[in-house]
Amino acid sequence: MEREKKDEHREETASERSADLSSGSSETAKIDIEGGEISGEFNAYDNPIEKHKAATIRRLAYLLIGILGGSFVIHYVLMTMLAFSNKTAAMEVVERTFNTWLPVISSLAASAVTYFFTKERNERR
Repeated sequence: MEREKKDEHREETASERSADLSSGSSETAKIDIEGGEISGEFNAYDNPIEKHKAATIRRLAYLLIGILGGSFVIHYVLMTMLAFSNKTAAMEVVERTFNTWLPVISSLAASAVTYFFTKERNERR
C-alpha cells in the first residue's frame, strides 16, 4: 500500500517536472535529484579546475613557442657577433649547442601546440 502511494507520488513529481521543463521559461530549469540538483545547462568551463587547466595549457604553449623563437633570435645574433669578431672556435661551440637544443625545444613546443589545438576535439568524443 505504501509502495503504491510512493509510486503515485513519484509519477506526479515526474509529470510536474516535465511540465516545468516544457513550459519554456527563460530561466534554466533545475531538477531535484537524490544527490543534489542538475541545471539544464552544463558548461565545463564553469569548473574552476577546468579553467585553471585550460589557462595553464595556453600559457605553456605560448611560453614554449616564445622560447623556440627566442632561441632562434639569440642563436643568429650570437653567430653574427662571433662571425664579425672572427671567433670560429666559439662559433662551433654555439652551433653544436644549438643543434642539441633545437630538437628538444621544438618537440616540446610541437606537442604543447598540438595538445592545445586538439583538446576540444578530443573532449567532444
